[in-house]
Amino acid sequence: WELAEASLKGGFESVGRADGLLAAIASLEERLKTAERSARPEIDAAAADLERATAYEVQHDADVDDSMKAEIAQARTTLFAAREALAQAKPDYLEVVRLAQAANTHADRILAKCQGEVEAAERLRRQADSAFRDAEAAVTRAGSYIGSHSYAVQPIVGSGFRSAQAALSHAR
Repeated sequence: WELAEASLKGGFESVGRADGLLAAIASLEERLKTAERSARPEIDAAAADLERATAYEVQHDADVDDSMKAEIAQARTTLFAAREALAQAKPDYLEVVRLAQAANTHADRILAKCQGEVEAAERLRRQADSAFRDAEAAVTRAGSYIGSHSYAVQPIVGSGFRSAQAALSHAR
């Protein structure tokens, strides 16, 4: 009886392990089917996002760091790898989806970085415009003051004023 009981216990454990393996296989099969269905749409989404990031980078090339070109090339390489993996006789759909999602995520990050750099450049331009207007106003006020108080202004002040006018002209 003890031997039979031990055998039954071992059998139940084996059935439990087999049940777990069957559940894992069924889960993997479902993941594979999902990956197979989503492989092409994931690649298409990654390609669209990468094209959007590329177009934005080209449109705002002057404001975007040139390192973004290398980032775009890297994302294209990942996307190409996903397409190549899908073209295999027996594609590893999980790998295809992983690569396509990586390319998509990379493209999204590139676009976000480019947009951030363009926004930062716009802020700097606005600050520069404001500083320029302030400088123009200050030079105008100084010129008015010097013009109306020329009798009391030292010659060195006139020289400084001409330097300020030259700097403002250079800034224009």
